[in-house]
Amino acid sequence: MTCYNSELPIGPPGPVGPQGPSGKLPYKVYTALLTQSGVTAPTAIELENTLGTDLEWDYNGPGAYLLTAPALFLANKTFILLGSSFDDAAAFNSFAQANRLNDDSINIFTGILISSAVGENVTIQPENNYLNNTPIEIRIYP
Repeated sequence: MTCYNSELPIGPPGPVGPQGPSGKLPYKVYTALLTQSGVTAPTAIELENTLGTDLEWDYNGPGAYLLTAPALFLANKTFILLGSSFDDAAAFNSFAQANRLNDDSINIFTGILISSAVGENVTIQPENNYLNNTPIEIRIYP
């Protein structure tokens, strides 16, 4: 025979206190929103920077930008996330790409995709003005 006591909780107790990871992250991080126009370097609204250094943005030509910090972006230790390149539906064929160049530099490229008349070939045309509050996150692992 089972006895029911209405004062006892039903089911296991739920979580108590803040949820999620606690303590220090296993990596240093740079998170920002990038905007670029004309023939200028991107400007960054920094959301977080635990790298311990300031980063320098440069303009290298149409759709080509360079982020530099001496000996920071080490091989096999650098992870880059770059979000959507433009928040305007009219620019559906735009793109942005980021890659580690060397220990000192990260390249960012922006442009548009151009299809041939029959849609068989697609070319990439470098273009400025395609970073508009574009999110970037760079993680540096130990």
